[in-house]
Amino acid sequence: EHKTDNERATIIDTDINPPSLTPEETASIFSIMTVSWLSQLFTTGAKRAIQIRDLIYLKSSDFSDKLLVDFSESWKYQQSITANNELPSVYKALKSAFGRQMFTALPYYLLYQIMQFAGPVILGMYLERIEATFKEEENEDHNENDIWILAGCLFASYMFGTFLIIHYWQRVFAVGMKCRGALIAACYEKTLKLTLSARGERTTGEILNLITSDCRKIRDVTQFLWVLFVAPCQIILAVYLLYQQIGWSVFIGIAAQTLLMAPLQTLVGINARKLQKAVQKVRDKRMEVVNEVFGAMKIIKMYAWEMSFGNKISNIRNEELAILRCYVWWYTIMILFWGWAPTLVSLTAFMAYTANGGELDA
Repeated sequence: EHKTDNERATIIDTDINPPSLTPEETASIFSIMTVSWLSQLFTTGAKRAIQIRDLIYLKSSDFSDKLLVDFSESWKYQQSITANNELPSVYKALKSAFGRQMFTALPYYLLYQIMQFAGPVILGMYLERIEATFKEEENEDHNENDIWILAGCLFASYMFGTFLIIHYWQRVFAVGMKCRGALIAACYEKTLKLTLSARGERTTGEILNLITSDCRKIRDVTQFLWVLFVAPCQIILAVYLLYQQIGWSVFIGIAAQTLLMAPLQTLVGINARKLQKAVQKVRDKRMEVVNEVFGAMKIIKMYAWEMSFGNKISNIRNEELAILRCYVWWYTIMILFWGWAPTLVSLTAFMAYTANGGELDA
């Protein structure tokens, strides 16, 4: 019990007297590049279970009250410039409040993709140079320095790419959490200010879904937002590089992906989305019944209706779980298709290449 009191005291003291600067803010350039300012947390986690007092405190700019202020200012501006017959844009408000850090993540992602494509190109040059060296073994004047240079460049490209993707994910995750925190705080603030007539327009379950589900989806969007814009360039560059190696056979693989996998992925995605909407409706229904039970608890106790309402909530929950099981199965199939698509493209492309008389080598 004494240990629990100490832990509670630590939490209270930390909340009242937060540090003026966090380890991330006081880290050196090298520490920021290598993310070594987290080393102490990792070391503690390797020795024992992480406790709340071990966690690194948030930066002052990441506090929910600060995020709410930034978002509210952008939201009020969007309301002022929006016509009366239109709704303000939440996307524009979020972009105005937190978009700057999101745009700083783009160069990291672009450089990372360049490193990803540079690796195979350097590897091809490396293998060609080794093959040429073996053919020139009888020549005593052959130089192997370029082989070591290519090997170093290959290592450096993947190592540099690792550092780039770490900082990219750190930035987009931070933006996603800021968007989520600001929206949740705004939802709570709006809920507390609703009138009785306005509260009747939405159930508590719908409001909770906005806070728990919809805000989380907006956070998840930030993680893959730049992927949508960069993906077409990646596809074009990948097809060009493959065309240099196996010729027109690469288009056979793309055709297999388009004709076979795309319709199946579309079907699975449509069914998963329908089930997700069905889950939200059942969840709203369950939360509505639960709130009615809490609101009329005295009457339920007086008439001994506990079992009746308990069975009603359990039946709705079982219906929700049944839909969730179907959704998980469809989602699993979708993930399998995503994982199998690159294998299908490679397999059909190489089969077409060998059928045309090509020879697969290193």
